[in-house]
Amino acid sequence: NVLNLINEPTAAALSYCARQFQEERTILVYDLGGGTFDVTIVKMSLVTNEEGNEVQKIKVITTGGNDLLGGKDWDDALFNYIMQACCDENGLTPDEIDVETKQIIRSRVETTKKRLSDSDTAKVKINVNGSMTNVQITRQEFENLTSDKVAQTMNYVEETLQKAGNPDIDTVLLVGGSTFMPMIRTAVEARFPGKVQIEDPDRAVAKGAAIYASMLVEEIQEKE
Repeated sequence: NVLNLINEPTAAALSYCARQFQEERTILVYDLGGGTFDVTIVKMSLVTNEEGNEVQKIKVITTGGNDLLGGKDWDDALFNYIMQACCDENGLTPDEIDVETKQIIRSRVETTKKRLSDSDTAKVKINVNGSMTNVQITRQEFENLTSDKVAQTMNYVEETLQKAGNPDIDTVLLVGGSTFMPMIRTAVEARFPGKVQIEDPDRAVAKGAAIYASMLVEEIQEKE
């Protein structure tokens, strides 16, 4: 039986506040997943309900983002880079590379992206029409390729802040597996110095939902 539902940003805020709660804390949740980007501003407070129990009240101030922007866009940029490098190395056009090779390149993208989060460079070996091709990409090159996408997310952050009346943000939570990329952390930290919290982005929502199920919480949606 479904007992209740909770919004993902609210769950992420709960996961954080369950450990480091302060009254009247305004939190911006930056959620970059595999296929979507969401930014939400929530206000957390502690109130006494009609039964005399203290409960956390979560007010969703406003939301923004793009349902068509996510980690896949970074993957596509990296795929295109590796594909073009293979073409240049072998004097081919993309149409001359067979479907199987393209699938192999696609399968290496996720690993390469993760490697660039930990290292300055990453190498990919691809057999292109019988010729072993080595492609190297640096983190800086990857960041240059996708800087426009990072800028898009920050534009949505600014739009959401303006929609909310530019409130003072106490904490920024990074949620979603794509926030592991250093370029994301750098951009958000530059906008909110000293306020960024990175705590288990992959599981923050699930943890918050579990907390929500085990405690008295009041969630309200502010009418626009």
